[in-house]
Amino acid sequence: MTRTTHGMHKHPAYKRWIYMKARCNTDPRYIAKGITVCDRWLHSFENFYADMGDPPPRHTLDRKDGTKGYSPDNCRWATYKEQNRNLASNVWIDGELKGDIARRAGVSRTAVDYRRRQGLPLDEPNIVERNTCKAGHEWTEANTYWTEVKRKQGGTRLAKYCRACRAQHQADLRARRSGNL
Repeated sequence: MTRTTHGMHKHPAYKRWIYMKARCNTDPRYIAKGITVCDRWLHSFENFYADMGDPPPRHTLDRKDGTKGYSPDNCRWATYKEQNRNLASNVWIDGELKGDIARRAGVSRTAVDYRRRQGLPLDEPNIVERNTCKAGHEWTEANTYWTEVKRKQGGTRLAKYCRACRAQHQADLRARRSGNL
């Protein structure tokens, strides 16, 4: 076993260098993608430290291009937020993250997808209250009933239903059962 001669075995940069090498040697995802450490850094912490320097507080080692390995031209110190914006799974729409658009509009990412397919403005706040149900019946006090619905993840939520649609559904069901439909 080689001895460290730099005296920085407790330094944050040294720990990140060790973790970087371990990821490339043991993580199946890194191995499958062929992510490696450049020769300059592989066996020399001193070279890594000379290229990267001290990590700023609350920063970790990040690869600018996730398809390439660890090297001086592809690595930087980044916050977790910066790293999350650099994920391959992120969806970019006109130079902006879909999640940022959704957060600004106060809607889900699925709603952003729906608006995009429908040709609607992506980032308008979701404050429009519909006056009718999907079938076009007006939401009035007499035509609306509320009930609690169980959630898959536990708990309940209030759900709004249209009495006219339910009456039509019941009539269709009775007709099918009696064979009149």
